[in-house]
Amino acid sequence: MSEYAERDIEALCQYYGRHVSAMTGEGLHEKSDIAAELAHRDHVIDTLKAERDAFEGEVNDLNHVVVTLMQDCKQSDDDSDKAEAANKGLVDEVESLTYALKAIADGEGDAQVIAQQTIKVED
Repeated sequence: MSEYAERDIEALCQYYGRHVSAMTGEGLHEKSDIAAELAHRDHVIDTLKAERDAFEGEVNDLNHVVVTLMQDCKQSDDDSDKAEAANKGLVDEVESLTYALKAIADGEGDAQVIAQQTIKVED
């Protein structure tokens, strides 16, 4: 049983011809079977290289998408931090105003003085 399959040398003519020429140049005659096998291997290698190049292009495209998404996430985090800080400021302001209104309602001081103190705290 042969280790090599029969090859269609016409379909592999570019590869086959290169190997036949090399073998003839080296004085190797009647090596058609070997040349056909080598041509087939060259064809497989070229096909795999083309697939690899295509995958590399896809990987580069995906890397670009990942980098863009990471930048968007960072921007979202930054925006969230700013919004959280702004919300904290609003919560603090509401708490100060609530305290002032409660103090005024409880009669714990002059409304005008409490309002001025509250505004000073805000600055």
